[in-house]
Amino acid sequence: MRPRPWIVMLAFLATMSVAPRAAAQSEPPQGAWSEGDKVTEVRQLATQERLQRLRTARIERLRQLAAAKGQTERIAALDKLSAKQSQLYERRVARIRERLGDAEFKAAQQRVRNARIESARTQDRERNARELQQEREKRDREEKARKKDAREKAAREGAGTRPAPRSNRPGK
Repeated sequence: MRPRPWIVMLAFLATMSVAPRAAAQSEPPQGAWSEGDKVTEVRQLATQERLQRLRTARIERLRQLAAAKGQTERIAALDKLSAKQSQLYERRVARIRERLGDAEFKAAQQRVRNARIESARTQDRERNARELQQEREKRDREEKARKKDAREKAAREGAGTRPAPRSNRPGK
């Protein structure tokens, strides 16, 4: 048997009237920040900065390619797109600044900058470690090839037999 529509509507309205009261009781007072909110804002700031860097670099690369081909209309369109992207980024960062306040925003910018620098350092260290490993492997391959060539040369020349060991006794 299907429930009557008015019962379903009554149950829905009952949950609607209770839910706002429960939510209001569990929420912190207006204007109070939790650490989770600040972390979220800092992450958003970092994400917006990363996206701005990627998009700007992509537009600049496309602009260079268009300039190399002499496409003036394409260059103008890319300049317009770059300006639009910058405005969009500025609006998003302004919203984050408004939510955080100036002092927190400056601290967040510093944290994002420090994280970016540390990330670049880590990437440099990893790249250097990979390059060193590749150099070692190359030297090992070359050394192995030299030894193999020396053995083959010795085998071709007939010097493959070892000299007899000397006796340790003196006078013989």
